[in-house]
Amino acid sequence: MNRPRLVPNWKTSLRWWSVRLSLLNVALLQVWLELPPDLKAAIPPNWMATAASVLALLAVAGRVVAQEAPATTTENRS
Repeated sequence: MNRPRLVPNWKTSLRWWSVRLSLLNVALLQVWLELPPDLKAAIPPNWMATAASVLALLAVAGRVVAQEAPATTTENRS
């Protein structure tokens, strides 16, 4: 088995939709864990599982869909 290696452009990973959606999913799950029981009771039971599943599927789709290449020049912002 080969040793895991970082992809060459790992520094731009926060621009990838797959990473953004995965982080959003983690944040959603963390918020759910921190909600008080009375607020959780006000949300339909299957909502959290459905939302997490949809975000996970979108993250997979974001990984296989071609995204724009990062800009090679930097803009001078004033």
